[in-house]
Amino acid sequence: MLATSCNESPTAPQTGSNGDSMAIFIQQPMLSSKTTTGFAFSLETNLDGKIYFVVLTNNAPKPSKEDVVAGSNSVVKGNFTVQAEKAVQQIVTGLAMGTSYDLYAVLEDEQSATTQVSTKLFVTTSLSGLAVQGNRIVDMNGREKVLRGVAVVDPLVWQDYHGGGLPPREIDFAVLAQEWQAKIVRVPIHPDLLEHNPNYLRDYVDVLVEWGDKYGIYVFIGYHAHGNPNTEQVEETPWGNNLPWHGNPYNPNKALAISSLSSIAERYKDKQWVIYGTFNEPAFITWREWRPEAEDLVDAIRAIHPEALVMVSGVNFGSELDGVLGNPINRTNIVYEVHPYPWAGEGWKNIVAELSQVYPVFLGEWGFGEGQPGTAQEYGVPLVDYCKQYNLGWTAWIWDNVWTPKMFHSTSHTDLTEFGAVVKNALTEMQSLAQLAY
Repeated sequence: MLATSCNESPTAPQTGSNGDSMAIFIQQPMLSSKTTTGFAFSLETNLDGKIYFVVLTNNAPKPSKEDVVAGSNSVVKGNFTVQAEKAVQQIVTGLAMGTSYDLYAVLEDEQSATTQVSTKLFVTTSLSGLAVQGNRIVDMNGREKVLRGVAVVDPLVWQDYHGGGLPPREIDFAVLAQEWQAKIVRVPIHPDLLEHNPNYLRDYVDVLVEWGDKYGIYVFIGYHAHGNPNTEQVEETPWGNNLPWHGNPYNPNKALAISSLSSIAERYKDKQWVIYGTFNEPAFITWREWRPEAEDLVDAIRAIHPEALVMVSGVNFGSELDGVLGNPINRTNIVYEVHPYPWAGEGWKNIVAELSQVYPVFLGEWGFGEGQPGTAQEYGVPLVDYCKQYNLGWTAWIWDNVWTPKMFHSTSHTDLTEFGAVVKNALTEMQSLAQLAY
């Protein structure tokens, strides 16, 4: 069962058989604030007394009121006094960063009568910002983070132009966090869609960023341009004709990229769980030509968010990082991104194996089926094993039942394609090896 935050409405006073007031919650436990290692919650009761509470691992069985008073099986337990009809706040500390928990409470009144157990308060502690340390991505405590998850469809397309696909729902993030155990979600933003929708970030992206925070998932905002930012050469894409302005959604224009990345960084600079992608798939350009262009895009982000973790893709539609070792990006906190689809062959593996000994490397897109030749045994499982061997993070493309290679046959999260099954199995298996990711 998925965890949800459930807070009941204020309840009218109740009395027992002898006419005395019964102890009840006027306000069920509610989240007030949170940090990387704890949170604050508030509640209100109808009587004076003592609150007992327990913090349990997420999705643990609901405790009895006796278990709450005793603090049985708790990660954290505590108690504090309350006065009737006065909201009170309590702080919980000592929790793990970016981890989900469930809180339950009971009120014991001055006659030692107790309420029923409160509704569950679901809380995920905050994620820390990330940085590059050598060839690793680390959190603020210097712990390595190997982030693995999925890419979703451009959120504007998801809502307005998709036609039968999965809509952007909170349940997607809940399923990804709790059932698939994903630690990162890639959100592609197509340049032309952003340019023609002035409120794009507010209307389509903000909620995904907040869901990432709620469920402990890093949000990788990828600027989904393709082609050459200098010549503006770009591949043709038929689905652009479905847009009202009939434009190419991958518009590689450099000035547009700089202004867009500046807007994205400005909006999310205080969201430490957001990661930035500069330009999804450079093409029709060499690495030597691309490197200074990439640095200009990094600078656009860093002018606003100096500590941002930034992804830089390889050339030939993200498939080639051959030039990096001899000519690396001259900026800090850079992660190199590769898109090793089946069409790219096997040559990328030797390059990444060598490069990942010096710099962090991330597989920003990968997948098979529907236009991407390959099978689970020939491509999917060997790629997952390769990433385990070299401790590489990834986002599989794509969490959808329309865009390809798709993970679902329908809008049901359980109706998996062969590719979807490989991704889910890889995430849940890897997360059982806690030292790899958290």
